[in-house]
Amino acid sequence: MSFLFYHGHHLASQHTPLINAAMKLKFETTNAHLWLEEIISGDKNESIETVWQHFDNANWYAAAMLEGGINDEGTFPALEDKALKQLIISAQKSLLAFHQIAKIRFNNRHTAIPGSALDQKFDRIFHEFIQKADSVEIAVKAKADTELSRYYYEGGLLLLFSIITSFIVGSYLYKNEKHKHRLLRSLSRTNKEIKAKNSQLNHLANFDFLTQLPNRAWFLEQLKENVNQAKLHDSSFSLLFLDLDHFKAANDKYGHHAGDFILKTVAERIQHCLRDTDIVSRISGDEFIILLKTFCNPEDAVDVTNTISEKLLSAIQEPYLYNNFNLYVTASIGISIYPKDSKDFDSLLRQSDTAMYHAKSTGKNTFKYHDKELEQATAQQNRVLNELRTAIATSSFEIHYQPQWFLKSGKLYGAEALVRMKRADNTLVYPDEFIGIGEKFGLIHLIDFSVFRQALKDMKIWREKGLQFHRISVNISPHTFQRQDFLANVIEILSDEQVTGDQVEFEFIESALVQNNDYTHSTLASLKELGIKISIDDFGTGYSSMAYLKEMDVGTLKVDRSFVVNYQTDPKTAVILSHIVGLGRDLGIDIIAEGIESTDDEAHLKSLGCNIGQGYLLSKPVPTNEFLNKMLEK
Repeated sequence: MSFLFYHGHHLASQHTPLINAAMKLKFETTNAHLWLEEIISGDKNESIETVWQHFDNANWYAAAMLEGGINDEGTFPALEDKALKQLIISAQKSLLAFHQIAKIRFNNRHTAIPGSALDQKFDRIFHEFIQKADSVEIAVKAKADTELSRYYYEGGLLLLFSIITSFIVGSYLYKNEKHKHRLLRSLSRTNKEIKAKNSQLNHLANFDFLTQLPNRAWFLEQLKENVNQAKLHDSSFSLLFLDLDHFKAANDKYGHHAGDFILKTVAERIQHCLRDTDIVSRISGDEFIILLKTFCNPEDAVDVTNTISEKLLSAIQEPYLYNNFNLYVTASIGISIYPKDSKDFDSLLRQSDTAMYHAKSTGKNTFKYHDKELEQATAQQNRVLNELRTAIATSSFEIHYQPQWFLKSGKLYGAEALVRMKRADNTLVYPDEFIGIGEKFGLIHLIDFSVFRQALKDMKIWREKGLQFHRISVNISPHTFQRQDFLANVIEILSDEQVTGDQVEFEFIESALVQNNDYTHSTLASLKELGIKISIDDFGTGYSSMAYLKEMDVGTLKVDRSFVVNYQTDPKTAVILSHIVGLGRDLGIDIIAEGIESTDDEAHLKSLGCNIGQGYLLSKPVPTNEFLNKMLEK
């Protein structure tokens, strides 16, 4: 009887904690994966420290199975089964590998977009871990089941022997039998809990917790399978990459809960627009991807895709009633079709993503198909993007300076810093080829701050060499200006280079200042306190709003060169040029005319009252040493 009692107690005390530990190993790692995806997607309510804590918890349970351990849940005895220990060691190594790639994924979250090589590696290592964790759990349960079967057999034999031996011994065994059944019921309950937890873990691993849609990892498996089926049956399907327009603005203005409400409602509306055979997944943030299947040929795919895309756009742009407020978002959709565009699922994803960005760039709230011209443009963009990243990493930028002069005296007023990117073969790339790409991929602030710092260094050298001038002018992108760390970086660079702000002029295009909000006002006021002068570049070609001229204390208007070049041949242009100069004069704002190429241009602008000029008449933009020598000789 003591054998039965001991063996039953051993089953409960040895295997139940072990099964729980195997379950917790997978559960904690899955939570780490899910929270990291949410943080990368823009969820500011979660801390990355929570992710690292889940990894630490998972590693603790792996170690507890191998070496034993104690926590609030109870005591975890160390394993003795060598084969099972090897499985756990393998799972623990896979866990550590996933922890490492998670750190790399987080550190590169701004550049490693969904579908990138790093992102795919992250998902692959996670699924490798899940497979090994599943193996551990299956082995642990199998070991428990084996010993449980042996326990039934041995217990039955001993019970029969005891009944035959004597009534007294049988009575004693009856009491222990009741205890045995309690242990067995405990193990049975544990098995049911494991099944429930496994179901929960599978759902967490494959579905988005907010919208309950399949997640990207699950969707990619379905997409691979659909590609194989389409190849087998010579059929076609469409892939739609859908990204919400204006979602960030609504999320920032009304809060995280409003953003979650929009995402859940969008998920419901998308599902109502699809057929039963179609699949939709939320892959990150406000991005969804849709698989429309199955069509006999690409022409049928286009017809159905057009109809469903129009339904999606119409449904998503309907208002979202939240706390008695109507919130509005629209969608941009990019589409690729198998096999017309590609027979490879990675290429189809990339092509639909590229087409989506094309839809955004052409006005949003529309859908665009992938085509060869777009592919070529994207390839060129990617080439320039790679060159730009290399240039940033190696500081391969060269600044050329174009002088600005007082029209009345001819004396030097200052210089505008104009950046060029150097390729590996030392050829120069002009800003119109890479500035837009820098803005699109979040790199422009690195360029702007680098140019600003180098311009201050060059200015100090010029002053030491005896060159006299008022200010150096630096172009600032609207994207850089809107960064929360913009002012802090400006102050830091001025401090590092020991230059006062009154020697600096920042040039903004009009759209940078049109957002008449508290941030714009307070940042411009802080720049003014530093002594930095604000200049509006290409004035007359954009919004030309009188409001920001009055409210934002603009110091300089730069007249776009098109007015200077065309005033002699176009009477309307001449009138506009005269009024812009007069407006600046009446408001006490300096006017810099760009594009002065002749003495006639200079004389005409001087007669209008324009006080500063810039153009090829004095010099084209030149490198810093050439600029210094040229201006000293003047």
